[in-house]
Amino acid sequence: MGNPELEPQYTHQARLEGRWSGDVGTLSVTPFLRYTTNEWADIRRVDAEGVATETYENLASTRQMGASLTASVRDVAGIQGRVRVSGRQEVRDGGPVELEAESGSFRWSVRGNASSEITSDLAAQARVSYRPTRQIAQGIVSSRVMTQVGVRQQIMDGRGARSTFWCAIPSTSTTPPSRVGTRRMFRSEAAT
Repeated sequence: MGNPELEPQYTHQARLEGRWSGDVGTLSVTPFLRYTTNEWADIRRVDAEGVATETYENLASTRQMGASLTASVRDVAGIQGRVRVSGRQEVRDGGPVELEAESGSFRWSVRGNASSEITSDLAAQARVSYRPTRQIAQGIVSSRVMTQVGVRQQIMDGRGARSTFWCAIPSTSTTPPSRVGTRRMFRSEAAT
């Protein structure tokens, strides 16, 4: 349901990036500070008759301090890839919204990808990402692992490409992490 009283969200951010390059690849470290006012949160309310309404509402503010570490490999045995680990400490002020989650939490995630050229116009790629269980304004979101495997083909003498990816994503919900979600599989195709 839409919320006509939703106010703009403002984010102020400062970050630094340190990058080191070598023969094999690149390593970068990026610390950051972020302050968000009127942050949007997906809020569910249940009225006296038991009807649930879910909409976005403004939280008062969120302060985050964190960093990411990224390692990229150029071309080792025909494979290129990247791994990124990110973490941040978050402190929330719910303002008029009653928060079920603690006012502060630590969040982290990891993601990686690898690609390899099969022929001059066909490449294979694999991606994986992991986000552990995390607290949101009104509960907990289960951990998530997402994997993608696909191919990308150059067409029209390199002026276009056709991609096909197969993805596996566990279902996510706001249920306690002790409940296990089912896996969903889907295939997507795109031409650019």
